[in-house]
Amino acid sequence: MEDPAAYDILAGPPGPDEEEEEEQRELFEFEFSDRPLLPCYNIQVALSQGPRNWLLLSDVLERLKMSSRAFRSSFSHLEVATIAEAEFYRQASLSQLFSCPEELEAFLPDSKELLDLVETSAELAAMLGSSLESLDSRWEPKVSAKVKGGKVAKARS
Repeated sequence: MEDPAAYDILAGPPGPDEEEEEEQRELFEFEFSDRPLLPCYNIQVALSQGPRNWLLLSDVLERLKMSSRAFRSSFSHLEVATIAEAEFYRQASLSQLFSCPEELEAFLPDSKELLDLVETSAELAAMLGSSLESLDSRWEPKVSAKVKGGKVAKARS
């Protein structure tokens, strides 16, 4: 320590400034429900966008007991995308985030049929009877989305 050429790299190492630290914060999101959650797929539906989380519209319609026409007119602000079943199967089976291969058994890897997907959101989760709890890497207050009278209400705790 007395040698002027020596440097203790553990004594006050440089770290990210606050702006960089803010960008590196992680957000953890948890979904809770008293019913089984619908399968969620991390799929890229357009070249201009990266992979995002989607539910099969048919699963959503079954859970909500709605027709496709009623859903699309009532929730036109929710993004619905169409993808070929073969492409859906390829992406879902290769996804590192997908952990239940049994759920893909109903899909045909060579099918040219089209599947409708709806992007996941706090509003959709609330309509399906779930609540979303978010927690960032600094353990700050969480935000939850719940349904009150058919509308999404966000609460901080």
